[in-house]
Amino acid sequence: MKKIGKLSLVLMALVIIACFMGNVYAALSCNIEMQSQKTQLDKNDEFTIDVKLSNIQSERGVVSLVATLDYDKDCLTLVKMEGQNGWATPIEGVSYNKANGKIVIDKNGLAKSDEVILKITFKVNDTNKNNTVVSLKDVSVADGSMPANINTVSKSFTIGDVLDLTPNPDENNTQLNNTLQNSIKNSIKDNNTIVGGTLPKAGNSSSSIIIISIIVVAVIGIVLYIKINKNKTK
Repeated sequence: MKKIGKLSLVLMALVIIACFMGNVYAALSCNIEMQSQKTQLDKNDEFTIDVKLSNIQSERGVVSLVATLDYDKDCLTLVKMEGQNGWATPIEGVSYNKANGKIVIDKNGLAKSDEVILKITFKVNDTNKNNTVVSLKDVSVADGSMPANINTVSKSFTIGDVLDLTPNPDENNTQLNNTLQNSIKNSIKDNNTIVGGTLPKAGNSSSSIIIISIIVVAVIGIVLYIKINKNKTK
């Protein structure tokens, strides 16, 4: 009987251990990305950053996120934050601390696949700075058990115009035409220039040539007429 009692206690202990082991989940892991359609910004532009949860490794699914939003307030003004896909929108004084940038949000459900969890909209200030960075620091997510820490994620932006090196065909054609016209004008000027004198008058030269031609023809005609008359008289 004693042996049976001991065996029963061992079996009960194994059952209890198995129950506890059944509630142990694999360690949570995932990625957090910051995405934006615009990285080249002008002053007074508004742009949006999507905070995306991806590559989730959890048997339960992600249910909450804690992070610190960090950005240069001289360059940017925070316009709004909006929760996406069932994630709560951060509320200033409740789930968002404006003074230190701390954000705490959760999801109405469980995130088990890639999804955007937060949209953050900024406006570019009238600044002399040429670039800026928006970051989420001290990021931590949880699936209802042990939280998982994620390294800082950030997104860089350029402010101001970028030099456009793309050739403009219309502008190049105009410059080429102007160059050709100037070359032709200079060539004509060089050919018509007489050293130490002035440009000849084309109209007067043509008239002189015509008059001289008429006189020559008339003289030849008179000489031929005289010779013909002499031959007749003989």
